[in-house]
Amino acid sequence: MSAASQSLALLNDSYRELRHRKLFWVALALSLLVVVAVGATGVNERGWTIFHWTIEGDLNSSWIKPAAYYKWAFVGLGVEFWLTWVATILALITTAGIVPDLVSSGSIDLLVSKPLSRARLFLTKFAGGLLFATLQVSIFTVASFFVLGLRGETWEPRVFLAIPLVIAFFSYLFAICALVGLVTRSTVASLLVTILLWAVIGGLWGTNDMLNIRRVVLTADARELERRIPVTKDEQRVEEYRSALESVRGSERTWNRVCAIGNLVITPMPKTGATIELLQRELIQIADVPQDDESNELPPFMTPKYAKRSDAMKAIREWKQTQTPLWILGTSLGAEAAILALCVLIFSRRDY
Repeated sequence: MSAASQSLALLNDSYRELRHRKLFWVALALSLLVVVAVGATGVNERGWTIFHWTIEGDLNSSWIKPAAYYKWAFVGLGVEFWLTWVATILALITTAGIVPDLVSSGSIDLLVSKPLSRARLFLTKFAGGLLFATLQVSIFTVASFFVLGLRGETWEPRVFLAIPLVIAFFSYLFAICALVGLVTRSTVASLLVTILLWAVIGGLWGTNDMLNIRRVVLTADARELERRIPVTKDEQRVEEYRSALESVRGSERTWNRVCAIGNLVITPMPKTGATIELLQRELIQIADVPQDDESNELPPFMTPKYAKRSDAMKAIREWKQTQTPLWILGTSLGAEAAILALCVLIFSRRDY
């Protein structure tokens, strides 16, 4: 049997293992239930509908068109809540035991006796674990596509972006889970440590975002002061602006140094939140929900003192666009590759 055939056989074994796990079917049923729940609701000229009942109110087809309603539901409920949190946690619970089971006595003895390199064996089992997320996300996305088309009367192929991006997002976490499971041989430890590191990575990413937003707002304030100085006739006010500009520029330099350190810290990390944000960037456009810069609330330390709120929000959006998909996915997949390389090294050199 060729190496490719052996790998396919191992993948098939992984699929059969997943299929026999009750949580696989529970998660699949819940995914379809979420889609059915969204499809069962809607809007008409009088209000929000559930099956044939109507709850009269401001949420009606004059405020949001049915097509936009279903797109918004897919983004808000389907992506931001279900795929990002609940489905991911269920997938981790289901797959956390794959590597500990692989290295347990008995199982590993049988597998390493086959003419298959340990590196290929480990990576094939890892790919088998990704089958769970792939099947769940694919079924959910295809079902959502038909709900958008049949109920919202809008066929939107961009929803299929959810499949590769959510799988990439899950693969970062599953790589961490595999490494911890390989070292500890414990399903519980691998699951708990992965969730903990997920929270830590998310916290670091969020903190770095806030630091950079503060830096961007200071830059917007400085630009506004530079604009005011030449057109202001009152000399006293001009001096006030110059003094304020000097203070803002000093703070800006400090924040630039802080953000440079923060960017260095997060660059080599797998970017779970940023990968989902890539999906949200595209899907928010799909949802047809207008963005009102003036109504967007910012925490006090992020609120511009001199610049208009709309100018600050525009600058923040422009800075977010500098976090390109190539940088986010490239550095994240690079971090994942490093984790998997370490896994392969440990797996290949350990005696079982």
